[in-house]
Amino acid sequence: MIRGRRLCWTALGLVGCASGAAAPPAASVPASGDLACAKPRGAVALGFSLGSALAGVPPRPADIERFIEQRAPGGAPLAVEMAAAPRKTGTAGDAFNYASVAGPAVCPAADIGLRVAGDPPQLWVMAPPAAARQRVALAAARMAAGQNAEARSDLAAARAIEPGWAQPLLLAGDTYRAEGRWDEAQRMYGGAAAGFPWMASAHARLGAALLEAGRRDDALRELRLALALRPHDIEAAQALRDAGGTWVPPLPPPAERVATKQGVVWIAHAGRAGGAAQTASLLPSLLAEATAYARCKEAFRASEALRRDAAGLAGTTWVWSVAEEDLCTVLWLAAYLRHRGVIRAPDARLDDLVRAVEAGFVSERSLHDVGARAHPHAPLLLPPARRARQLDFVTRHRSPDGPPSFWLAAFR
Repeated sequence: MIRGRRLCWTALGLVGCASGAAAPPAASVPASGDLACAKPRGAVALGFSLGSALAGVPPRPADIERFIEQRAPGGAPLAVEMAAAPRKTGTAGDAFNYASVAGPAVCPAADIGLRVAGDPPQLWVMAPPAAARQRVALAAARMAAGQNAEARSDLAAARAIEPGWAQPLLLAGDTYRAEGRWDEAQRMYGGAAAGFPWMASAHARLGAALLEAGRRDDALRELRLALALRPHDIEAAQALRDAGGTWVPPLPPPAERVATKQGVVWIAHAGRAGGAAQTASLLPSLLAEATAYARCKEAFRASEALRRDAAGLAGTTWVWSVAEEDLCTVLWLAAYLRHRGVIRAPDARLDDLVRAVEAGFVSERSLHDVGARAHPHAPLLLPPARRARQLDFVTRHRSPDGPPSFWLAAFR
């Protein structure tokens, strides 16, 4: 059966997710801090689910359509329109409204002041003791004055007061980096990355230090891991390029959801299609792809049974899940492949996505290209095995060695 596991947060010791997960053991809870986004009374759901519907090679599109139809029969009429202008793209992202397809973020994106602990993982906002915060503030002032040795003494004192806070380690690394002492900088950043493996900023700084020390391969791995954990990090993407690596922006879904007074409209984009004449020739295919994706997404919004059986979610409120994006992506690609070479030319980026799905990376792409754009904190909650798979996906499809295969295809 297509199933997933919902992760949740608890607040004030009360279990707040419908799956009935137990509160973490006391030893796994930070000594100080509050659960991220926790309300004074009760608990807050994540706003997303990391549960994946597909393991390895996905089922056939016909099986997915049948699975959805059995749990969300019929459905309301669907409005899909072409956008008036091509989508704009950027260094590590684009103008696509990811919240329209994955829901709004419910927590801050920064990771330095956060801590992951518990099983299932929970996201905590750190609240270090006042004495530790005062030491760090004093260290920052001394760093600004060029008094790095004195700053390191304050940072060591802050770490002794609150070992579960990464900020003193990162700042200590910054003091060594300012002095060109790369071995010591690596030791500090490496300690932060080892102690807080979900922290993208620690891996990014470690990668930059390794690059300065001439360890390019190790630097590329750390920078790729930083982007696997925080795909929207433009600075890490630029550092990766400075290291001689490649960075491929995310591939957005084929349409975004827009709620109007007249109802919901899905807007299809032709940002990859080229000029107006080419767009016109692609119109039937682009609309078909957008419609396949949008119909699947609306079914998840409408059907509690579909969310339950695909992602293990309970409740009447729609919550985005990796499982949802997995299934809808397969249906989008199936529509593309039906038209590829018939009424539209091959799209090199979609072909690369097909290869990623066939290789079993559909869930990693769903989280990296879509979910993490709307919920920047989502990758922080990945267990080690799934964190390793995110890195594998990034290394193969978002930062491969040498030019990406679809770039080469454009010149053939």
